[in-house]
Amino acid sequence: METVNGMFPGPRVVAREGDRLVVKVVNHVPNNISIHRHGIRQLQSGWADGPSCITQCPIQTNQTYVYNFTITGKRGTLFWHTHFSWLRATVYGPLIIFPKQNEVTIMLEWFSADPEAVINQALQTGGWPNVSEAYTFKTCSRLFFSIANHTFTAVEADATYMKPFETNLLVITPGQTTNILLKTEPIAPNASFYMLARPYFTGKAILLHSWSKK
Repeated sequence: METVNGMFPGPRVVAREGDRLVVKVVNHVPNNISIHRHGIRQLQSGWADGPSCITQCPIQTNQTYVYNFTITGKRGTLFWHTHFSWLRATVYGPLIIFPKQNEVTIMLEWFSADPEAVINQALQTGGWPNVSEAYTFKTCSRLFFSIANHTFTAVEADATYMKPFETNLLVITPGQTTNILLKTEPIAPNASFYMLARPYFTGKAILLHSWSKK
């Protein structure tokens, strides 16, 4: 499994709006790679955006690339990830941007297999990757985020301030980030509470079917 500095998820990047961010990437894995900061506006620095074969050639094995750009018009919580093949499944991490004046939760899938091995297996036969024999019905990638016995105030989405609102449930779509203000409950100062991310369901039903495997 490919990682950054041996960490999964990858290291946290912290900066302020207006800072110049310099990131040196040294590729020690056998695959090409590039790094993209999701949600960052690249003003007059498109070469630092990161999509392979679009704004740059991918970084080859044992090669180095330096991303050098200024953070403009963004503040809040974003994330960075690789932008080559399926490596983004394990190479990612949080990007926190503070305003000029003054443990991050990241909800992604947890892979136990090498994603490059999955796609290589498919290329050997020209068919689909070897997955379990299952059927899905109208799947949806939105996640509902909540903290047990707590309410919180949402103040920012995708590194942009919004009108604050109080809630106990937050809908987060793929690639979206949100900042919340959380006031812990004084009734249980030494207690632990679950943070939960669950998929979206439109309803409940009973599914009956019959089939035979030939």
